[in-house]
Amino acid sequence: MKFKDAFRTLRFKEKETSGCPQLYTKWGEYLEPNNVLMEYPRPQLRRKDYTILNGFWKYCITKEKEWPSTLEDEILVPFSPESVLSGVSKQLKPDEFLWYERMIPMEKKLAGHRCLLHFGAVDQFCEVFVNKTKVKQHMGGYLPFTADITDELTCGDNILTVKVTDTTDTSYHTRGKQKLDRGGMFYTAQSGIWQTVWMEWVPDRYIEKLRITPMVDQNAIYLEIIMNDQKQEETWGKAADDQSCHEDSCVGAMELKWKVRTIDTDGQKEGEKGADGEALKDCGPVCKDRKIIYTDAPDWYPEMDSEESHGEESHDEESLDGESHGGEFHDGKLLDGEPMDSSDGKGCYGVTVCAEHKTILSVSNKLPVMKIAIPDIHYWSPEDPFLYDLVITVGNDRVESYFAMRKIEVKKDPQGIRRIYLNNELYFQNGLLDQGYWPDGLYTAPCDEALIFDIQTAKRLGFRMIRKHLKIEPLRWYYHCDRLGMLVWQDMVNGGGEYNKCLVGYLPTFLPKLTTCCKDKHYRMLGRRDEEGRKEWLTECKEMVEHLYNCPSIVTWVPFNEGWGQFDSKHVYQMIRGVDKTRLIDHASGWFDQKAGDFKSIHNYFHKLKIKSGKRPVVLSEYGGYACYVSEHSYCWQMYGYRIYLSSEDFNKDFQRLMTAELEELKKKGLAAAVYTQLSDIEDEVNGLLTYDRKVCKVKPIGKGES
Repeated sequence: MKFKDAFRTLRFKEKETSGCPQLYTKWGEYLEPNNVLMEYPRPQLRRKDYTILNGFWKYCITKEKEWPSTLEDEILVPFSPESVLSGVSKQLKPDEFLWYERMIPMEKKLAGHRCLLHFGAVDQFCEVFVNKTKVKQHMGGYLPFTADITDELTCGDNILTVKVTDTTDTSYHTRGKQKLDRGGMFYTAQSGIWQTVWMEWVPDRYIEKLRITPMVDQNAIYLEIIMNDQKQEETWGKAADDQSCHEDSCVGAMELKWKVRTIDTDGQKEGEKGADGEALKDCGPVCKDRKIIYTDAPDWYPEMDSEESHGEESHDEESLDGESHGGEFHDGKLLDGEPMDSSDGKGCYGVTVCAEHKTILSVSNKLPVMKIAIPDIHYWSPEDPFLYDLVITVGNDRVESYFAMRKIEVKKDPQGIRRIYLNNELYFQNGLLDQGYWPDGLYTAPCDEALIFDIQTAKRLGFRMIRKHLKIEPLRWYYHCDRLGMLVWQDMVNGGGEYNKCLVGYLPTFLPKLTTCCKDKHYRMLGRRDEEGRKEWLTECKEMVEHLYNCPSIVTWVPFNEGWGQFDSKHVYQMIRGVDKTRLIDHASGWFDQKAGDFKSIHNYFHKLKIKSGKRPVVLSEYGGYACYVSEHSYCWQMYGYRIYLSSEDFNKDFQRLMTAELEELKKKGLAAAVYTQLSDIEDEVNGLLTYDRKVCKVKPIGKGES
């Protein structure tokens, strides 16, 4: 063990950083205030007509909760007031109120339509007013929310006001790496609106959510369409999970009215005869050299794995043999007989699937639950990130989306070692930790191009997975991972009271084996004595999984990190499994393993890297942390990291050795995945492969030698 490195890291104290130069990314330097993050923020539920409300708003910070008399200063939304790009650079304190205001001009209302106001995220508590009437109240700084503001709008100018408070780390609410007393591995706290604000007009009855489940082994997707007049708790995932409706009760629900035929796509056009001898009808263009299969038969109803197959008891030797722990659908039963009358007088649900801009099938159904066969499926992977386009129409509403055919699971390799498989093939996930901080925007990237740059750089350096650490990104970040080909391990944001530094820092560092004895039902020990806080975290965790469910790049959920606010992780594992049976779960990343997750998850910065295969796959979910200071591109004059390097040559030499010789040896012994710390520097923490401003890459791609 490297005691010198460990003591220096654990005893790190923030020093005075006044006078340090403000760092900017190249995108922040040339930011156009009137053209900030104008892309549609929700790529998997897109509509054509929308209005982005980013830009300059009026603001003020007060000590009183009463409505301020005037708001005269300007802030650039969606950058937090603590960021330099906001134009404010002022910390919101827990006892203060942040007020936003802007005008919404309205020429006329659209008859038969509703006006929806969307917020990507507001940290941490907010109230939304239109013309001084409250239309929404929201708690939680990392998840989106929507307000229907139709009834409060008038012709002419309307006043939109947002009131924000943020306790940061002074309470048990989710906070991530934010800390009012920043330093070391904790960073500048941010608050307020930090993701895009936009509005759109939708029909009175509109598509509110989609739930898309790829069933690779069945060459199909399972699609649920959630309308605004449905009760989500009664519909979300119900058809896929409710075993009681497997037989006759589901016949009507699953009946599809397909105009179907089997054709060979060899340049045939409408009116020509297909392989079945029938004349082809207009179904749009088709993919060349692909066989398209349509069927009139009633659809299938998929049975899900029971929850019992994913619990702690499933990790014994016998029960894991031949079992997929990513959660797969079993073969369904073809439902025969006459369909029930499912007409509800609200019209049909139309679905069109496209591949490479070619229509491959179109279906319509009277109920919003269907299994759709995908012919000649094209797998998604980091090497081949193939996406299918999806168009859904219900009445007057039309949305565009996408999906991918991807399967993640755990099973034994030919040597009997449990590993991770992607699309039925052994796949080692070599990843990077990424915390999503920016020197000029804090939580908010200056532009879409900045998000793309980080992902592309990770791929260029040789990584195929990113662990998104203690932060939920805007949906466009996941979209770029989907289309560029980057696997994602998604952390839930931590919360709870103040953490015991000895228990979650010193003890695991020096005596890691002792952490296996710690049970997370002792709430006070891990900062979770507040029952209200535990309930709040569970709600937000479930909402996160539902919010990101459709993102094909996400393959693993990580609810807890290093015991920070950890509690009842066995129960949390089962809760997440109940919402999502298609992904893996790292229930306790680092330490305090409760033997409930799909991995044995290890953090190791100071000991010699070694693993021992067992009943679960072994993943090195944090390691490395090599720190190298780059003059004029670092946040301040101090360095925080797990091993300090004074020269870039030595840094790159040891990095290359770690990525090749050491990691390759561990893979032979059964290592299933590895997550290097980290993609970019953040403030004092200079252990990134990129500098904080993203202007210098400290290393060459893996295997390319010294820089």
